[in-house]
Amino acid sequence: MRSFEAAVSRSAIIEEISDALKRKGVVEVEGCVDAAKPNLMSVLGRDKRFRIIVTSDELKARTLYSDYRVYDSAVVYYPPRDLMFYQSDLNGNQLVRERMNCIKSLMSGEKVTVITTVDALMERIAGVELIASNIIEINVNDEINENSFSEKLAKCGYERTAQVEAQGQFAVRGGIVDVFPLTEDNPVRIELWGDEISSLRSFDVGSQRSIEDMESIEIYPATEIILSEDERRSGIEKIKADFEKNYSVLRKDMKTEEAHRLKSLVNAFVDEVENLMQAANIVSFANYFFDEMYSFLDFFIPDDTCIFLDESIRLIEKGEAVFGEFSESMQARLTHGYILPGQSNILYSLEEIFSKISACHTAAFSTIAQKQDKYKAHAHLSLNVRSVNSYNGSFDTLLTDLKRFRKNKYKIILLSASTTRAKRLADNLRENDI
Repeated sequence: MRSFEAAVSRSAIIEEISDALKRKGVVEVEGCVDAAKPNLMSVLGRDKRFRIIVTSDELKARTLYSDYRVYDSAVVYYPPRDLMFYQSDLNGNQLVRERMNCIKSLMSGEKVTVITTVDALMERIAGVELIASNIIEINVNDEINENSFSEKLAKCGYERTAQVEAQGQFAVRGGIVDVFPLTEDNPVRIELWGDEISSLRSFDVGSQRSIEDMESIEIYPATEIILSEDERRSGIEKIKADFEKNYSVLRKDMKTEEAHRLKSLVNAFVDEVENLMQAANIVSFANYFFDEMYSFLDFFIPDDTCIFLDESIRLIEKGEAVFGEFSESMQARLTHGYILPGQSNILYSLEEIFSKISACHTAAFSTIAQKQDKYKAHAHLSLNVRSVNSYNGSFDTLLTDLKRFRKNKYKIILLSASTTRAKRLADNLRENDI
């Protein structure tokens, strides 16, 4: 694969795109078919610590993630939240786990490529720094209080159970604390001698047998919303004040059913947060607990970030559809007493998102460039990309095409997963004067 990257990097058009990417802003690259996009993205922006690939929907993002791993193993996926049903926990902790794995990679200090969707960038989130400040790091011989440690795990979204069976759970019994970190494949057993950690080891969740002794472990939160006592108290006060205001309006308009519904929903939420420190739909109330909210893009340094847009027009169409559908849905829910006004303000506009994108080094890849009004490109380049036959074992057809490509001055790069197979193929090509 390095031979491929080296050869492609030396091509004139790639050098031209690379030069254009040295300047902040958007470079439009036309004529790039889907099959070629992972190839090109893998060789561009390699001097940056972060590379972000933005697609229009989750299916395309997951497909691109699978394809891109061939070129770059340091790639992670940051999935979008279901904005229409954000008040319901439809995915369990699967979505939080994927997002937390992405954040863990970003904090590793290594180069990383993130694949995500435009609606994931539009979400207002509490912040990566909030997660970083609540990572629990423990080492052998550290001293911890069993009760305080349990409270801290619960505050970070971990569920206390009799026995850990899934990520995001912990169990306490007789000087032993089992934790299944959200970002790990196996749970960890913490053995205490009084308040001192005498041993740490991972174990198999089914057989309970030890796998590996450990010196330390970082436990990432199992939720994206972690509240301090002041934030919790202040947020509840804001929610109650907003509720009283809207409850009065609904009663004044003789909407007694809607007023009762709103009162029941808000009281249930406040009760959960006051007594359990968490609630299933706490993300939808995040605006009340934090003075500042962010886009996922805000946590990337523009000078050290290269962004790739996969079909800008599709991104814009998807973003506008999401924003319009969400706004319409929130207005209906507000009218019928299902939400408070602050819950409807959880999306950035496309203009705000593309402003952030334009502050980075960005390449917009498209098959056919189309007019749009969300950004201005400072360079427009064109590629001539062609798809090739799959051949299905027909060596004669391959030879015919390769001879034609060679005659037309194409550069031929031979790649194979098997060294022996590659050598045999190279010998055959030389015999046929290719």
